[in-house]
Amino acid sequence: MNSAMDDAEPVVGGNTPAPTWTREGPVVIVDDDPYDAILAEGVISELKPRYPMQILSSGEDLVAYLQGDGLYRDRSRYPLPGLVLLDLKMPKMDGFAVLEWLKAHPEHGAVPIVVLSGFVDMVEHVTRAYNQGAHSFLTKPVQLRDIQSILSL
Repeated sequence: MNSAMDDAEPVVGGNTPAPTWTREGPVVIVDDDPYDAILAEGVISELKPRYPMQILSSGEDLVAYLQGDGLYRDRSRYPLPGLVLLDLKMPKMDGFAVLEWLKAHPEHGAVPIVVLSGFVDMVEHVTRAYNQGAHSFLTKPVQLRDIQSILSL
């Protein structure tokens, strides 16, 4: 697996050109709102990805997935992600807590993280997400043109 994130420029809402990310693996969508998760899955499926997508409903599930714990132990069924779309606002372990966990576990640092948020006043959230290691930030609902600007599937 490789990643082309070294020279990446941040993407906010698809307005900034993004690098081609070449990491192998599924797109993992982490969102506690099933509607938003299914919407994101539908947008990504229009791009005909090479890997199946995974939908997780919490930050805790993403941590378990990355660590290969429990249900996610079978890496042939749950390979490491090529990209994570991470909602910021979730109960218990929110997106910011996940980003903090990732900082403390650098073995997962090669996984590109795109933060998703529906917050209206986002300047503080965007800055905080980038400072905590997010590679990109998109507003909800996810749009095809925004996903196309950051993915190479």
